[in-house]
Amino acid sequence: MKEQEIKDLLEKYFEGETSLQEEKAIAAYFQYSDVHPSVTQYKALFNFYDSERAIALNNKIKLPTQPLQAIKSNNPKTFSLRSSWLRAASIALLLAGGVAIFWKNPTNTVSNKPIAAHKKARVITFDENADPEKAFAEVKSALLMASGRMKEGTDPVNIGMSKVREATQLIKEQ
Repeated sequence: MKEQEIKDLLEKYFEGETSLQEEKAIAAYFQYSDVHPSVTQYKALFNFYDSERAIALNNKIKLPTQPLQAIKSNNPKTFSLRSSWLRAASIALLLAGGVAIFWKNPTNTVSNKPIAAHKKARVITFDENADPEKAFAEVKSALLMASGRMKEGTDPVNIGMSKVREATQLIKEQ
């Protein structure tokens, strides 16, 4: 086959416009070792197609001989009253346990105690004739106490972040 003929056939082949006879002619052309250098890149492709066509399925697939409906009707689903009772009993136990735990340890309780009755509460009252500097000192001490408590909560975070920084530094050094 001439160079131009094979190029035209390949162009038609990749456009999807070849007939079965033309495709067989292309495959036959690439089976031989005399392939024009301008189309040698397609030789591996067509050899692959030929090798894949030669693969055959050796194992037989076993299909059921009975219709699918007949297979389903042979195994009817049984209903056990015992399993239903067990399910109902387990649900009742879970519900009773949840209610008992909720009533024993309520989480959303509102205390009727005044704020001053709590352990760590300190009520600051001022009258109109009080010294403003004394009032400022009281408010300042209360805010310092609140700030100290808040800082205690951030200490574990700072410790964790310092460990992360150390690990990052070790990784960067390696």
